[in-house]
Amino acid sequence: MNVEPDTALQLLRAFSRIEFALKQIPEFVNGAVGEKPDTQWSAFYVHVRRHIQNQLSQENKDLLLGGGPNDPPPMKMQISAQRRIEFVDAPLGDGPEGDRLMDAARRVRNNLVHGGKEHARQQRYAGHDDKLARAAIDVMFLAMASHPEVSQLAFYD
Repeated sequence: MNVEPDTALQLLRAFSRIEFALKQIPEFVNGAVGEKPDTQWSAFYVHVRRHIQNQLSQENKDLLLGGGPNDPPPMKMQISAQRRIEFVDAPLGDGPEGDRLMDAARRVRNNLVHGGKEHARQQRYAGHDDKLARAAIDVMFLAMASHPEVSQLAFYD
């Protein structure tokens, strides 16, 4: 993703804080005793979806959900029959808007961490990735703020 360094750090910090907090609350942890814990995002969505849906700006909703005329469709990587990486359409689904916004924000983080799909000189829409990352940051902060225990754990400093 073509994201400004400061935006990238803010996004990674927001996700690291929320994942740290979620893994401290048994309701939001998946895994068996003795195994590596996984974050149970869908259990968290139930608590935060309405707050995100009501508080996120319409501009950021449109950006994350692909409502703009210049927004490419959401895609994911998969291995082709020739054992090469290819990108295929991956719609967000039909769930509640707050859930889809959380999913979209998590995709932005994943795309940033696992590598972009374009070189900086191949940007079709200048600044688009940075706007996506900033919208994802807003979603994460709204999610953290809307759950008292997560907020306390994530914003301890």
